[in-house]
Amino acid sequence: MGLLVALTVFTCTPAWPETYRFDMGSETSPVAEGYVRVTPGTLLAANPAFGWTQPPRMIVWRNDPANPYFAVQDTGPEFALYSDGVLSIEENTFVFLVRPGRYAVTAVIGDLALGEWRPGNSIWANGAQVAGNESTGGTVKAFGFPVEAAEGRIELRFRADSVQQYVTVIAVTAEPLAEGEACPVTVTEHPPAPMAAEDYRRNWERYVALLLTDWETAKAELRGEGVDPEGWLVRNRALKLDPDYREYFGFGLGSGSWERLAEKAGGIDLSGACAAFVEMGVDGFTTGSPLAVRELPIAGLKHAVAVGGEGFPRPEIPAAARNLLQGPDGALSTRDGVWSNCASEAVEAFREYWTTAAKDVLEAASFLVIDEPRGMWYSGTFGDHSAAAQEAFRRWAAEQGHTDLAQRGIPPRGRTLDFYRFYQFRLDSVPRFVRAVAQGTPLEPVPLMPGNGNVGPEQMNHNGYWPPAVARHGMISASWAYDSPASCKMYAETVRMAGEFGGRSCIVPPLYPEQQTPVQALPMHTACLSALSDTTCPWHFRGPTDGPDRAAWMKTVFLSARLAHGLTGLQHTPPLYVWCPESIVYSDLVDLTRAEAEHWTKTWQCLFDANLDYAVTNTLDLPEGSTVLWSCARPVLNEEEWGRLEGFIERGGRLVCTFTATPEDPAGAPLPRWEGMKERVTYAELAPEAIASLGGPRNWETGEPAIKTYLYRRGGTTVHLLNNTDLTQPATVQLPFRVEDLYTGERRERGAAITVRSGRYALLEERAR
Repeated sequence: MGLLVALTVFTCTPAWPETYRFDMGSETSPVAEGYVRVTPGTLLAANPAFGWTQPPRMIVWRNDPANPYFAVQDTGPEFALYSDGVLSIEENTFVFLVRPGRYAVTAVIGDLALGEWRPGNSIWANGAQVAGNESTGGTVKAFGFPVEAAEGRIELRFRADSVQQYVTVIAVTAEPLAEGEACPVTVTEHPPAPMAAEDYRRNWERYVALLLTDWETAKAELRGEGVDPEGWLVRNRALKLDPDYREYFGFGLGSGSWERLAEKAGGIDLSGACAAFVEMGVDGFTTGSPLAVRELPIAGLKHAVAVGGEGFPRPEIPAAARNLLQGPDGALSTRDGVWSNCASEAVEAFREYWTTAAKDVLEAASFLVIDEPRGMWYSGTFGDHSAAAQEAFRRWAAEQGHTDLAQRGIPPRGRTLDFYRFYQFRLDSVPRFVRAVAQGTPLEPVPLMPGNGNVGPEQMNHNGYWPPAVARHGMISASWAYDSPASCKMYAETVRMAGEFGGRSCIVPPLYPEQQTPVQALPMHTACLSALSDTTCPWHFRGPTDGPDRAAWMKTVFLSARLAHGLTGLQHTPPLYVWCPESIVYSDLVDLTRAEAEHWTKTWQCLFDANLDYAVTNTLDLPEGSTVLWSCARPVLNEEEWGRLEGFIERGGRLVCTFTATPEDPAGAPLPRWEGMKERVTYAELAPEAIASLGGPRNWETGEPAIKTYLYRRGGTTVHLLNNTDLTQPATVQLPFRVEDLYTGERRERGAAITVRSGRYALLEERAR
């Protein structure tokens, strides 16, 4: 059949094309000449001519020097065709319509990244298997086979039967066959032979040259937009001397592909790339690369280490380490891949995994990220009832002084004080597990940072992650923040709650070219950074290192880092605090529902729509005269929380509730003292109009719905952060006071207008004169 690139162009016209050619990738990654772009958004339901039967998970884009075709991307078609693809989990089907007949079809699967194995892949064409249990490793494979399409339709089903379950489709073509024409089944691997060391060195040299060129392009564009990258770099050196300096780490520099590339090339020089990252405002990187750890300090950059905590690190989970889940009917069962974080076998397995992964990069690490350590798992069940979990619960109950409960073990599900103790135990499970793994190992002295995605009530019963518990165990609380500026704001504020317990926090905003564009990402970063977490560590750093749209991602990193650093020395002074008591989703665990989790989602969306700045509190130890919003579906408080609430009201605090029911204790009994307090409570409907009209001080209401504002103090002056969440249109607001732009130094008089570019922010300090 020859190379795919010899086929003719496919055009979307009423006439039938001679050949059908599809190049999978993103909206902006290269498309091979004569091919039609297919992205994760190309769904058959919306585009009957061709598309996926279900949404793929993400794109794969290997614009890095470990790609064998990187240095020859301008001289041949292989780079554009083989470097990007569409990844699904377990299986997906690509369907396209053709003129009825018989075709020579080629399907390309795999991944060109060094060390990226794709095992257990199979392909079916119109129901007949044409490839089975195939694997690739840093290569792609083109499978050629005949297909009879008498009904004018070709369905290619791709499936991965492996632990990984990654199905990565690179390209598909179909060329009509003449009557009786032979079409042998073929398998062709690309590249056909391993590359030499000099080829990899040439790749790296070209990579650095292109990266630096893109950074120069990004800086030129920033200057054209009124931003001074060089001037800010000078100012930021002074900010680094402030003890409140908010560090900005990139996530995952060269942990896999660069290390493997250096091995293949006989060494690579990171100095040029590191100099560009410093100019972007990056303070350090998480990395598992000894090469990076050696070279980062030379450029003045720090390093941290990241390990995984979600999947069991060994192929088989021992019987004693399995999580025994109890369902609504009381029946106990286990599931594949579900392990108990209470089992000594699990602790041993993760101890071996983490220490092995970190041993070459742990020295002088700023912190150790544990990516999604599993807590007391919940998914239509309410926790681990294995023998290991029972023993761990008894020990915990004894430590807390619950002697009788320590003898009985995990109680049955129900609205009882005993079951509430089990709920508390679950919320303590993540840091206890992490501490057990690190104890007595080289990991123990390093600041530990367990983190989960979308931390807060929506996930508390799923992963057991509770920032106050993490802080009490002396660890840094971290949250990955996804989805939208509204959700990112709440996740950042929730993890920031660790500060009330003497802990530190880290927010991980999205830097995710597989799911967002650079313009989409920045308003989410701004919302995340508004909470003033101690550290920012965007996930992940592939956009500004590999693209696509690398120059645009570099600008996003620069602007995000500039904001993190520019917020140094500010004190958040929100007009409203949202109360997140420990008991906030207890009822969901009792009833096995998500009523409270969904109510919390409604709460943060309402606050966003009302443009009401806020922080999240657990202790209610707040400035005098503060306003607190208590928003839930069924209010429940334990005795300690009730005491905190009484103290807050007695100190003159204002409580706003979105419910009218009488709060209960964990056993379901109404709290009698509420009767004497409720006259001092304000009730409000959970709707933007009602929340916005609560009265009292508030953050700046600009009159532009897309502009969200956040309120701070620096010394004796007021500072406003404006976040334009409109991704396409700038927003112009009139100034009700005299201000100075804290980045440009430009002063504007009261009544003047200021314009915030689409997806951008402004940081303005009020000036008396």
